[in-house]
Amino acid sequence: MDAHHSGVRIENRMMTDTTKPRLPLARRRLLGGGATALAAAALPLAKGRAAGFPERPVRLLVGYTPGGQTDIFARGLAERLGAELGQPVVIENRPGAGSSVAVSEVARARPDGYTLMFINPSGFAIHPQVAARPSYDPLKDLAPIAMVANTPVTVVAGPGFTGGDVRGLIAQARANPGALAYGSAGAGTVTQLGMELFLQKAGGLQLVHVPYRGAALVAQDLLAGRIPLMVDAFATMVEQHRSGTVRMLCVLAQERVAAAPDVPTAIESGVPDAIADVYNAVVAPAATPAPAIETLSAAIRRVTASDSYRAFLANYGAAAGGQMTAAELTTYLHNDFRRWTPVIRATGLRIE
Repeated sequence: MDAHHSGVRIENRMMTDTTKPRLPLARRRLLGGGATALAAAALPLAKGRAAGFPERPVRLLVGYTPGGQTDIFARGLAERLGAELGQPVVIENRPGAGSSVAVSEVARARPDGYTLMFINPSGFAIHPQVAARPSYDPLKDLAPIAMVANTPVTVVAGPGFTGGDVRGLIAQARANPGALAYGSAGAGTVTQLGMELFLQKAGGLQLVHVPYRGAALVAQDLLAGRIPLMVDAFATMVEQHRSGTVRMLCVLAQERVAAAPDVPTAIESGVPDAIADVYNAVVAPAATPAPAIETLSAAIRRVTASDSYRAFLANYGAAAGGQMTAAELTTYLHNDFRRWTPVIRATGLRIE
């Protein structure tokens, strides 16, 4: 606005002040050309700054306590992504409310590419649909960047569970509705909704849900025998299953997972259509500049295509998220949001 007005004022002075001698045409052309050359010279500088992104450390928020799948995968990504970007990627844990505390912070952050969220279905698709007063709209407030990983939901038994297997769990729940309890990383998380889907498909079983502030806290109580069952992402529990400290009763997947081939699917165990998985993706605040989105997306896709990160994920029974572009990921996440809507409505879950 000021530059435009300044140009108008100069033009008016040149038109009205006839007492001042005008510069020769050749010199005016020379000066005009110099201004053009100066502007042209400034363009590479501006482009260089855009191409130089990032110029300082990047924050990657995780909506859970350290030790869970989301945190583990985020830390594995951050180390490798920092090497790709030439700047540190710093993990910041902000647990609470199904990761919505962290998502809200990212949604309100300056959209400059330096504050990112390592999100899963709980934060993107589920919590905004179960919260009475959601603090963000994921379809409008977030800019998807890249898919990172995917792993199924699993139902896990601790030493306090006496049912043996999935069929034993179903028998106990039918014999004593509401007597069994299970823990999850929080109300409105994809793992809780995955368990609710399992209970629906198993014939409308009634178990008591005990929400925690993160998967690590649930696992502590499971191992101590204070709670008989928990539901979580496969990747979080696979090492404890291998060591024998807990038992995965089933995975909510179409087929068994290679990292623990002894664990049956819920479908095999007589629970049809019980399929729920946990993806992890990176998102930024809406209105983040396209060049920053593309730089981050390309760098993350190089990491997830690497043998190093794929082996890291496979050790936890997870798969790399593929090579979706930011636009393709946007379509995927929006579709997943809609996929969970009927499940949420069927449970009647509402968080005040």
